[in-house]
Amino acid sequence: MRCQTCVVFFASFFLPAVGLAGDEDLHIGMAKSFFAGRPKVFVDIVGDSFANSMKKLTGLDGHLNTACDAYELAEKLKERKLDFAIFHGHEFAAARKRFPGLQPLLIAANKHGDRAYLIVHRNSNARSAADLKTKKISLAVDARGHCRAFLEKLDNEIDQDKVDFSIQSSVSQIEALNELAQEKVDAVIVDSIGLAFFKELRGQVFAKNLKILLESEDFPAPVIACQKDALDGKIVARFREGLRQAQTSEAGQRLMRDWNIDSFDPVPKGYEQTLNDTFKLYPLAAR
Repeated sequence: MRCQTCVVFFASFFLPAVGLAGDEDLHIGMAKSFFAGRPKVFVDIVGDSFANSMKKLTGLDGHLNTACDAYELAEKLKERKLDFAIFHGHEFAAARKRFPGLQPLLIAANKHGDRAYLIVHRNSNARSAADLKTKKISLAVDARGHCRAFLEKLDNEIDQDKVDFSIQSSVSQIEALNELAQEKVDAVIVDSIGLAFFKELRGQVFAKNLKILLESEDFPAPVIACQKDALDGKIVARFREGLRQAQTSEAGQRLMRDWNIDSFDPVPKGYEQTLNDTFKLYPLAAR
């Protein structure tokens, strides 16, 4: 239930001052890619949890939009139909190209970074992604969105004869890696957090049975953004500070731990260049 935890977390730290001109409700968007592979009932539960948390913690009725892709979120921010939105970093890189008025406020940082890994069994003869065509590759529903972007990039690079990877879904990255260790699948794509957690949990299993075949570049961290100059500067500043101070509360620490967020950090130096570099490698097609 990591996605649900994330949404409740974000809702938990909006301040009462974050109201809208002419509208007492707060409208937040989260890219639908955060919910890839999740059933509708799960998304509905997340939305209800968001609204309940908003009203309880801020006195405001909050609305969560989970139906939009990155470009649609950006357009709604521009049209002031949304106030804030949460993007995967690589999707934000693409959205910024089309909507330069998007303003990144904070990144959701974790100590493991944001990379994707193609893992195979030590018995595998694969030397490249091309050797895995028609093989079974597992991608868990809790893998971060950049794992799908990495898989799509690999697929496009080798798809000379229009033979795609055979993709199967797993309920978790831990399960996917366990199945790979048992040679039930041929490869797994995981993110930095999933890989680190598996090594911590089953380090000997990884060392004995598994190996990294390919590793992605660093992806930009997930980001919280708004439309530049669409909201009062004082409101944006208080919103940002509320998230920055999240780790000082017990509830915030627990939720951050559950969602594997170490801190909400200011946008780092060189972020713009990182977005540009990412977009060159992982352009996001309009859905």
